[in-house]
Amino acid sequence: MIPPFDIQGGPPLALARAASVAGLVGAAGSLAYARLLRPPALPAALEHRLRQLGLAALAAALAGALLWLAMQTQDMAGSLEPGALWSVLTATLFGRLVAARLVLLACAFLLLARRLLGAACLAACAALLLQAGHSHALAMGGSPLLLGSAIIHLLAAGLWLGSLPALLIVLAAAPANIAHQAATRFSRVGIACVLLLLGTAAIQFSQLVVSLPGLVGTAYGWMAGVKILLFAAMLALAARNRFALTPGLASGATNRQLRSAIALELMLGLAVLSAAGVLTELEPAMHIQKLWPFPWVPSLDAAREDPDIAREVIQAGIVLALSLAVLAGAVLFGRRRRWPALIAALAACSAGAAAAPHLSPLLVPALPTQFFVSPTGFGTGFIVQGAALYPTRCAACHGPNGHGDGPLAHTLAVPPADLTAPHLWMHSDGELFWWLTHGIEGPRGGLVMPGFPTLSDDDRWALIDFVRARNAGLTLGPEGRWATQLSAPDFPLSCPSGQTRLSALRGSILRVQIADATVLHGAVRCHAEDASLAQAYAVAAPGAGSVLIDGNGWLRAASPGEQAPDPALAETPLPLARPADAMPADMKM
Repeated sequence: MIPPFDIQGGPPLALARAASVAGLVGAAGSLAYARLLRPPALPAALEHRLRQLGLAALAAALAGALLWLAMQTQDMAGSLEPGALWSVLTATLFGRLVAARLVLLACAFLLLARRLLGAACLAACAALLLQAGHSHALAMGGSPLLLGSAIIHLLAAGLWLGSLPALLIVLAAAPANIAHQAATRFSRVGIACVLLLLGTAAIQFSQLVVSLPGLVGTAYGWMAGVKILLFAAMLALAARNRFALTPGLASGATNRQLRSAIALELMLGLAVLSAAGVLTELEPAMHIQKLWPFPWVPSLDAAREDPDIAREVIQAGIVLALSLAVLAGAVLFGRRRRWPALIAALAACSAGAAAAPHLSPLLVPALPTQFFVSPTGFGTGFIVQGAALYPTRCAACHGPNGHGDGPLAHTLAVPPADLTAPHLWMHSDGELFWWLTHGIEGPRGGLVMPGFPTLSDDDRWALIDFVRARNAGLTLGPEGRWATQLSAPDFPLSCPSGQTRLSALRGSILRVQIADATVLHGAVRCHAEDASLAQAYAVAAPGAGSVLIDGNGWLRAASPGEQAPDPALAETPLPLARPADAMPADMKM
C-alpha cells in the first residue's frame, strides 16, 4: 500500500527548491575548494578555471533562488505581479530569507570578480546556511537540536558534494603528482563531512521519522528511505574512489576511472538533493497517520508471555545467526577451498531454512491502519459525540451498555464483542478505526461486524473515544481508583493567564471539580470552556464529583463529592500500560 504523497505546491515547486539548494551547495563548495582544499602548488591556469567555476556556480545559485522565489510566489499569491513578489519578499519569512540569500550571493559574485576569494567564500557559505531557515526545524518551533543539525548538514554537504566539480577540473588538467595530492587532500575532508552527514541525518531521522511505521507507512518515510539508499550508493562510490582508485593516481593509471566515478557520485548527489527538496515539502512522519503496508507486523508479545515460545525463538535466532556467519565465511574464503566452502554454504542454507519458520511467533497479523493514533486528543466533546452515536450505530448488536447482548446479538454467527471487557485495550486505536470503517471478517469469510464507511472520520474516532472512556469508567472501584490506565479527557480552559487546555497544564498535579467545571492548578483556579465536561467525565469517572490528574495527564483518583482526593495518590504506581497507549517498544527506532 503506497501512502499518499501530498507534496505542498506540487512536484515542480519541490524540484525548484532542490535546484536552488543545488546551486547554493555548488557555489559554497566550489569557493571552499578554491580557498581551502585545493593543492598548494596549483598552476595559474587551473586557479583561473576554478575562479570561473565559482562565478558560474554563483550565477547558477542566483538563478535557482530566483526560480524558487517565482514559483513559491505563484503558489502563495497566485500571481507573479510586482506587488505579489514584493509582498512575499517583505511580509513572509520565506521571502526575507530568499532576499538575504540573493544579497549574499550577489556580494559573493562581486567579491570573487575582484579576486577576494576568502570573503566571497564566506558570503556563499552564509547564503547556504540560510537554507536551514526553510527546514522543518524552524517550522517545528525552532528546535535547537534540529536546527543545529540542519546547519551542520548543509555545511558538510556543501564541502563534500559542492566541491566535486572543482575536484574534477583539477583531476582532468593537473599533472599526475598534483592530481594525487588533490584527491588525497579532498578525501580527508570528505571523510569528516561524511561522518557529520551521517550524524546529523541520524538526528533528523530520529526526530522526524521516529519509528519503523513512520519509515514504511508515510510518504516522508519513503522519500527518506530513497535519500538513504542514494546516500549509501554515494558512500560506496566514495569508498571505492578513496581506497581503490586514489592510490593509482600518482602514476596516472586510474585518473580516468576516478573522474568517471566522481561524475557518477556527483549525479547521485544531485538525486539526493532532489529527494531532499521533496522531503522538505512533505509533512514529517511524526505528524501524520502511518499506513502499514504489510500484512504482518513484528511483535515480541508472544515471546514475552510464553517462556516456551521465547526459548524456541532464541534458539532459532542463534541457529540463523550462525548460518549467516558460516555463509559469509564460505563466500570470503571460497576461492581458496572451493569444495569445502560450497559444502559449508549448503549446510548453512539448510540450517537457516529449517530455523526460519521457528521465528514466525515474532510476526502477528496487521491492518493498514494498525499504527493510526486517535487525533481527537481524547477531548470531552468527542466522548459526548460518541455517546450520542453509540445507541443508533452499535447498541443493536453490542447492547446498550456494551456487554455484547443487543437485540440482534443472537442472530449473528459470531457473538458481538463485550466492549466492557479488558480485551478492548489489547487493540490499538488503528485496529478499532479499521473495523469501524471496513467491518470484521469472520473465520469462514463474510463480515461478522459491518463497517460504517458513511460515518465521517471524526464520528468513528468519537465512537472509539466513548467506548474506551466507558470501559475505563466501569473499572473505577469504590476506593476511587481505576483498574485501567486512562488519559484525562481534555477540554478548553480559561485561566487568569489566558485561554489554554487541560492537556497544556501537564507537568503539575491537577484537580477537576466536575460540578462547577473548574480546575485547580496549584493555587490557580481555571474555568472550563466546554459544556461537555460533565457528560464526558460521567462516562470516564461515573459518580465522581472531583478527580485527581497526575503530572503526566493520567486519571489517578476520584471522590464522590467536592472533597479532593489525596494528592499523594498521584505518586502511586499506575496500572500496566496498554498496547493502545503507545507504540510497542519493539517498533521504535
